[in-house]
Amino acid sequence: MPVCEKCAKQVSFDDMHYQTNRSKDGRYMSSHCIDCEREYQFQYKKKKANLKVPLALPNDHPFSNDRTSNECGEFKLAKNFSIGRDGRSFKAIAMQSKCKSCKEIQKSKAFIKRRYGITYEEYLQRLEDQDNKCAIWRSSVTKIKEQVSSFKRYLLIMIILQER
Repeated sequence: MPVCEKCAKQVSFDDMHYQTNRSKDGRYMSSHCIDCEREYQFQYKKKKANLKVPLALPNDHPFSNDRTSNECGEFKLAKNFSIGRDGRSFKAIAMQSKCKSCKEIQKSKAFIKRRYGITYEEYLQRLEDQDNKCAIWRSSVTKIKEQVSSFKRYLLIMIILQER
């Protein structure tokens, strides 16, 4: 009969914890019993729940009030930057170097390049050639953007680029 490596109890094969492995066919027996696995999972979830504390920069952080965006060079308030956990940074909390609006523009540029194979400047040129209006609906792009959800905005980009 197998012995659990955590609690050192001798248990039946049915009471041992089994794991599945994608690289192997089927399941294999773990080195600990079901009860020890349950306790481990409980402690892990408890520990993980404690980590979900809202992030906030400490008052003595160098950028606690404001900073300059590395992308656009504008001096902005700290609320315009994303904050995340980083073990290498000051007190393990880091503020992104790009502001949120620059990151959104970067995402848009990457999406247009990946999806349609043109640069963001080409997209803006086509939009300008169409008088900032949709090629199909002939209404203002900014007016449409206010009314359409973020998912449908990508559809709008596809419609504008239809004039290719």
